[in-house]
Amino acid sequence: MFSYSDMNLFLSIAKAGSFTAAAKSLHTTQSAVSRRLIRLEQEVGCRLLSRSQGGRQIVLTPSGRAFLTIAERYI
Repeated sequence: MFSYSDMNLFLSIAKAGSFTAAAKSLHTTQSAVSRRLIRLEQEVGCRLLSRSQGGRQIVLTPSGRAFLTIAERYI
């Protein structure tokens, strides 16, 4: 089961458009955000985000767009 923290993390990344901006809004580090997202993707069983080269920008995958709807309802 997904926690509030997991959903909030995913929404923060999706809205901010980058791990760095999401980390700033969550008052944590970019590496912590990245690790938590990897763990969430493993739990979900699919990629939720595509990272651009250099990792500065993210794009939601089709699965990520579906998960965004779930996360928004959850929060």
